[in-house]
Amino acid sequence: PEDPAVDVGLEQIAQHYREIARIQLAEDELQRSLEAAANGLKAVPDDPELLLIQGNATARLDATARAIQVELQTAERLMASGQFVPGQPGMEEVSDNALAAFNRVLTLDPENAEATSGLSLIPVQVETAAGQLQRAGELEQARSLLLAASATFTDLPQFSETIRDLDERIDERETRQRLASQLEIIDQLLRSRPLTIDLIDQTSEALRNVRIEFPDEVEITRRSNEFLRMVGT
Repeated sequence: PEDPAVDVGLEQIAQHYREIARIQLAEDELQRSLEAAANGLKAVPDDPELLLIQGNATARLDATARAIQVELQTAERLMASGQFVPGQPGMEEVSDNALAAFNRVLTLDPENAEATSGLSLIPVQVETAAGQLQRAGELEQARSLLLAASATFTDLPQFSETIRDLDERIDERETRQRLASQLEIIDQLLRSRPLTIDLIDQTSEALRNVRIEFPDEVEITRRSNEFLRMVGT
């Protein structure tokens, strides 16, 4: 026989889980809301509010899962195209990057393993891309990429070490280019004819200036000797 006390007790249990499910749904804790609704439905299987909460939470979970999948695919595409972090060179007009896409996944699902793993791979991919740029002679591009990444991954010392190494290599290359440019000017003066007093003065001044900046450069000594022979002749 039906026992009114049992019905009252079951209704109280359902009401308890209704309140929990309602709060969890409002706070976007969809899985917990589903669990609370399921527990309430054990007490009152046809409770309309619990059924509504259950359907709502399920639909939102499905939508979240679809959104997560889209963002993961976006992140993979951005990783493959080398769009790793904000502010990297050549992508100032691009609004999206892999870092942002993975973070959007974690906003939807803070414990998402694929997004967490993807974030940990970004520094590795950045280092690989920077290495390829260095081998291609694009030292400034490599440096700019590492600077952009180091602004995000501030706890990775290898970025700073590589940036310092690149600074030295860039300075050395610029020095070589500057020397080559000045030597070319001297060579043009040495080839010029006729040999006038003005030309001798220009050549002498050019040699003196470049020797001040590069006192131990043997090519300057060679050209100085050539100049002296030319003037002596």
